Amino acid sequence: MKSDRVNYVESQNKNLLQSSIEDQTPRVSVIIPTYNNAQYLPEAIESVLNQTYTNYEIIIINDGSTDNTITILEKYQDKITYIYQENQGVSAARNQGISLAKGELIAFLDADDIFMAHKLEKQVEVFERQPDLGIVNSGFRLIRENGEFIADIKRWETIPELTIETWILHQPVLPSAMMFSKQWLEKVGGFDTRWFSSEDVDLVFRLIAQGCRGVWLPQVTIYYRRHDRSATWKNSLKQARNSEAMEENFFARQDLPASISSLKNQFRFNNFTWLAWLCYQGGFITEMAEYLRKSQLHASFSWSEIVVRWIKCFKNCTELYGYTFDVYTFSQLPEWQAIVSRLQISPLFNKYYQTIASYQKLLAEKKHDNQRELYARTYYHLGHNILEQRDIEQAIILLRKAVELEPNNACYNNELGKAFEDKYDLEDAIALYQKALRIEPDNQEFTQNLARVIKLQKKWQELTEYCQKINQQILPTEKSLKLLMIFPYPPYPSAKGGAAIRMFEQIKYFGKDHHLTVVSLIFDESDYVLEEELQPYCDRAWMVKLGNPMSPNVGDKQQQVYNLKTWNMWKTLQQLSQIDFDIVFFDFIVTSSYYPLFSDRFTVLHEHNIESKLLKNCQQTYNQELIADLAIEVAAIKPFVNAEHEYQKLETFENTMWPEFSWRTVVSEADKQELNKRCHKGETLVVKNGIDTNKIQPVNNKESQKILFMGTMSYYPNIDAVLYFVEQILPLIRQEDDRISLCIAGREPPNMIKELATSQTNIEIIPDPEDMSLVAQECIASVVPLRLGSGTRIKILHAMAMGLPVVSTSLGCEGLEMIDSIHLLVRNKPQDFAAAVMQIYQDQQLWTKLRENGRQLVEKQYDWHHIFTQYEQEILARIQNLT
Repeated sequence: MKSDRVNYVESQNKNLLQSSIEDQTPRVSVIIPTYNNAQYLPEAIESVLNQTYTNYEIIIINDGSTDNTITILEKYQDKITYIYQENQGVSAARNQGISLAKGELIAFLDADDIFMAHKLEKQVEVFERQPDLGIVNSGFRLIRENGEFIADIKRWETIPELTIETWILHQPVLPSAMMFSKQWLEKVGGFDTRWFSSEDVDLVFRLIAQGCRGVWLPQVTIYYRRHDRSATWKNSLKQARNSEAMEENFFARQDLPASISSLKNQFRFNNFTWLAWLCYQGGFITEMAEYLRKSQLHASFSWSEIVVRWIKCFKNCTELYGYTFDVYTFSQLPEWQAIVSRLQISPLFNKYYQTIASYQKLLAEKKHDNQRELYARTYYHLGHNILEQRDIEQAIILLRKAVELEPNNACYNNELGKAFEDKYDLEDAIALYQKALRIEPDNQEFTQNLARVIKLQKKWQELTEYCQKINQQILPTEKSLKLLMIFPYPPYPSAKGGAAIRMFEQIKYFGKDHHLTVVSLIFDESDYVLEEELQPYCDRAWMVKLGNPMSPNVGDKQQQVYNLKTWNMWKTLQQLSQIDFDIVFFDFIVTSSYYPLFSDRFTVLHEHNIESKLLKNCQQTYNQELIADLAIEVAAIKPFVNAEHEYQKLETFENTMWPEFSWRTVVSEADKQELNKRCHKGETLVVKNGIDTNKIQPVNNKESQKILFMGTMSYYPNIDAVLYFVEQILPLIRQEDDRISLCIAGREPPNMIKELATSQTNIEIIPDPEDMSLVAQECIASVVPLRLGSGTRIKILHAMAMGLPVVSTSLGCEGLEMIDSIHLLVRNKPQDFAAAVMQIYQDQQLWTKLRENGRQLVEKQYDWHHIFTQYEQEILARIQNLT
């Protein structure tokens, strides 16, 4: 049964509706939603009745008020259209008003705000001059609850044009200060009732996404009341969560134009910072820190600019509410200090500016006729030194000062050009190198610098044109999804090792039926040729030579993650993020530094190993001095240096990034259990390692006396396995039969491995073999004496595909679905391992059994085509569900 109150308000609805103004069709409908605002409502209504413009109607939607709103409205019953509804929120109330509106223009007025007398007149005039508009925006006067003046807000002074970029990044949205075309509001379906916090921002975002155009009326037109009620801030966390959900929903839309999608990371940095302030103002300090951390993930600039923008946002927002932001008190918050400590900015900041101060003091004391020259030289040397410390943005600030003081110094211009090149700001670098050459036309260094950057600029132009082509849908229509794959090192050729084999097979498979873009870091100029070599398998491959890290490393970052997050890779992927990829694949945890660029897409992290586990095992067991010596010669060994500290940093990074991805894949159940134990959010799939059994034919050399170890020899676990085998297992084998020899075949063996062949006649080294099958033809078995590793070993699958029986440690075959004595022999102790090798060598029946069973197993369970077909089916099912 209906309550007495509901019956009463329904009768009031009928009475007031009957007395609505009907003598003319209004051009403007003023919609006033109200909920328990009886004390302010008369002032709001009077501000409409006192307008200089008269062709309007007033629609009041009472959203379930429990105060004396109905009584207040009785005196206005001949001047308004009135509706009462059970409490549903402001979005539903406004939508109800839109449905009743007779006017072609809509002006919203919150019940506690006040129109200035000229508000409707001036905004209608703009619509009359530009009838194709959807929004006319204006300024507002900020007042306290009691009406006291705070400030006039004139946002057109800082953002004079209401472009897509200004709407998204600055969000100049206040419904009471705006006027809308009803036609446009109906086109997008009005307000989304899911959002009670940022429903107005969501509405404007959807309008501009449909092509709606807005302009400024550069006048203050309303009084906007700021309440001092503590309840306002008690709900700030709820508002923040709702606003976050709104923006995630908006940027997940598939129909967003590229002009909006390309702004998502800048928007998220700004929005998360604002949400952090909202939580701070409400006293939710832990959540404030959480949102600041989220904001940082979307920052593409230095630590110093991040902090400046955070503080500036907090200060501006606080002052907008009529309060004072106490920077000192804020800086004493433990949560803030923890963030700053994590960024590790203070030591670096102090170091730089103490150095500047000491230079300036020295200059002040030293009398010299040309102080300008001395200051310029000071800034140049300091900028040069800081550039070498990889703090590029700080170096640019200092080098700019040097150039400003001595603009015709070619050396200073060249050094500043280097800084811009390091930051991958190519146009600025070209301009500075050209200027340096105008000053010193014969300088070969300047000439080479200019030629190098012009070459990079040409590639950048190709990238820009490629993105435009994809966005314009100039693509074959028979392919299905748009995919992006990101690799930390070249995925081709397969001779580069097991991970490269997997990455290349992945490209081959998915490139057949989908639009595939490949991006990979490379470490040598010669690897640019891979762009052409990968062309048959994908739409386009982009090789990015390792550039400069995006921030100075002051000890807080995991070394490999830090080194591989570079300016040029970031800007390349940032450009590609304009494309509406259906899925973005990241191979290895180290590439997830670039996740923020694609956080609104379906993202998949391919983990070939649990990398922190690998480093942890290394630091617990192995000779760090040996690793340090090897790292001097072999760059790939460097991640294993200082493994004790590096694994902890990498573990923290993994724990932070794993939950961000839509999916994660691993190569074994063991790795899945390890990952899921540490990450309870999201889904982890097992996508096994495999081998191309169609291209690898079994060899047959049962008379051979040679055993094979194959693997990338710049990889420390393989180096350790070889040394272990040579020192502890091979001598036991040779005690049984001194005719047996060892062949070590793999990419980039260090001198320590090469020297084994010179010190022992029974060891052969084959560096960088072009075809492992040719090597295997001379061998009788394969050994995998690994003591360190994660993931699964493609070398075992490769050996079985070639028909070589395998002897492995338990760790060597971990994660593979193989049975000891059926598919291979598994032995851990040196004497047992040696005995197993001799057993294969001496027992013809066992040799045949392992050889045949191994080949059958990889054909049935570890063929790449079968593995990726199953994986693709799961992907397509998930994408279909999302669609």
